[in-house]
Amino acid sequence: MNRILLTFGLCLLMAGMSFGQITLSAGDIVISVYNEDGDDDFSFVLLRDIAPGTEIIFTDNGWLPESGSFRDNEGQVTWTATSALSKGIEISIFDPGGSPTTNYGTVSESENGFLLGASSGDQIIAFQGSLASPTPIFMFDSSTNGIESTDAEVNANEDSGLPTGLTEGANAYVVGSASQDNFQYNCPAITDATASNIRASFMNSSNYTTSTTTTYSSVGCNFRDTIISGSSGWRMLSFPISGGAIEDISDDTAIQGVSGGDNTGETSNFQTYDNTGSYETPDSVSTNLLNGYGFITYFYNNTDAGSETLPITLDASGLEPSSDVSVDLNISNSVSSSYFTMIGNPYATNFNLNSITVTGGTIQNNVAFWDNGASSYSAEDRTTPYIVEPWQGLWVESADAATSISMPTSGKTTSSATGTFFSKENPNSGDINFTLSSENTFDKAIRLSARPDAIIGYDVADASKFTPLLNSFATMAFVGKIDNEDKLQSVFSVPSNLEDKVTIPLRVNANGVSGEFAFAWENLDSISDDWEITLTDHETGTNVSLREVDSYTFMIEAAKEKSVRTVLDVATVMESDDTSINRFSITIAPNTSVSNEPDTKPTAFALNQNYPNPFNPSTTISYSVGQTGPVNITVYNVMGQKVAELVNA
Repeated sequence: MNRILLTFGLCLLMAGMSFGQITLSAGDIVISVYNEDGDDDFSFVLLRDIAPGTEIIFTDNGWLPESGSFRDNEGQVTWTATSALSKGIEISIFDPGGSPTTNYGTVSESENGFLLGASSGDQIIAFQGSLASPTPIFMFDSSTNGIESTDAEVNANEDSGLPTGLTEGANAYVVGSASQDNFQYNCPAITDATASNIRASFMNSSNYTTSTTTTYSSVGCNFRDTIISGSSGWRMLSFPISGGAIEDISDDTAIQGVSGGDNTGETSNFQTYDNTGSYETPDSVSTNLLNGYGFITYFYNNTDAGSETLPITLDASGLEPSSDVSVDLNISNSVSSSYFTMIGNPYATNFNLNSITVTGGTIQNNVAFWDNGASSYSAEDRTTPYIVEPWQGLWVESADAATSISMPTSGKTTSSATGTFFSKENPNSGDINFTLSSENTFDKAIRLSARPDAIIGYDVADASKFTPLLNSFATMAFVGKIDNEDKLQSVFSVPSNLEDKVTIPLRVNANGVSGEFAFAWENLDSISDDWEITLTDHETGTNVSLREVDSYTFMIEAAKEKSVRTVLDVATVMESDDTSINRFSITIAPNTSVSNEPDTKPTAFALNQNYPNPFNPSTTISYSVGQTGPVNITVYNVMGQKVAELVNA
């Protein structure tokens, strides 16, 4: 008995998990393109999220109403999702030359092969299960006779009846024009892109383009939404459709201080920071944003003046960009020797930030996200690579005034935006993550990174420190140098093969808070065991080994707000205050001593990778030899010409 109960409980658990076949309901998909001519290509749009392993079968077999079965004489296509897919994605299925393909997942044909539509007047029915025991999901019919009610009518008109479980006008649609063989939904904008409103739009014949000869393809029609949950505060976002405007979300949340929105006389809760190098409010809610730029919006979490309590769903409908998206970067306004631009994922699918290409310079490897739940900015290495979801906005930074970036369509991916699907990091890379917290504040703080190509100085593996989007806060920052000026950083990188001791100052910035703070760290095992890393509190004279403990507690006395700010003020990059004191520092002391034990002596020569690489104006190359003797190291170019003699001793 116990064994039976255990098995039953396990089945219930697995039924609720997010993998394997998902049972769809009538109307969970809609047909967006159907070509009865040519290769019988077709497309459909998901109206709900699905899990990997979900199967949908498509057929142009007619349905016999009285027997409740298919007329089995035509083709059948099975589509399988190989990854999790979100509501709003348009999936296309093609059969060029008898080899069915698809843009998402996999597809196979069975029964009588691929769809075998007639030259005019046919249908396509989507279902799960099998031909013998189907669960219909959607029907698209192009017959002038409509959807028949009896088998006699079906057989007389060589048409199809209404499958059991579907309702004409709700999840079964009749175009009603047998002379038109090819149909394409023209993807009109939908103000409130809920599943029911999207489905209703597909039931409107005026929303289709038809032809007797022209065959159609997917038009990139997407209806994407995202849930804003948690507490009130700022969110960094980006439209997943081409030419998105504030009105695409103002039906879901209150947008104030913008013409056409709510409370136009109030401070705007919608801001952009594009290539102009400053925060700006769009002229009206109908202003279209350029593709690839991000924006920030404050969500109030109340029912005052048109706002809603959280969670709320933001939705947008339209076409995603069909080609690579180029974004001009800010090169006119620098802060602490860096240039910043707010960008975002422009596509309706996940996007790999490592696919970004740069023109006119470089951008930092680290990008910054605002984490409202943690009340802190989070600097992430985009080269790992880092996958972002649709709607995600972020900061990119350039220390050399790069002019533009390109976000290619090749960067679109079905990989998950969680860390599970990231590629492995360089084995010579490591990160120590630090946090600063108190009873009322939290800062993701800083990250000490070891990178093979890093230098002791500001390079692409570093990142600036942002001021939190809060009234009161406490942050910790590294203090670097650019042109002999202090540079507050959230990420400080050092060479993986560091040989000399280095000390990095740390600065606490407290605004409107005081009391006891905990400075904590983790992931020491990712850094070389030969490094002794010490935290020094210069106010108390305390030295702490980061390898022996994982946190340090200290006090900040009566910190006051340095300026009066409202909740809608938008903060930027932290700039150094000449009066500030670097209370802390971190010292890294590599153990470079050479052992005299015989088994540690090199048994062969080795010429190691130079660092930094690329270098300007100098670089270091380490080498070893098997035994004492003359050493000569000479550099030749690719033409075999001698360039320099580095060692001759």
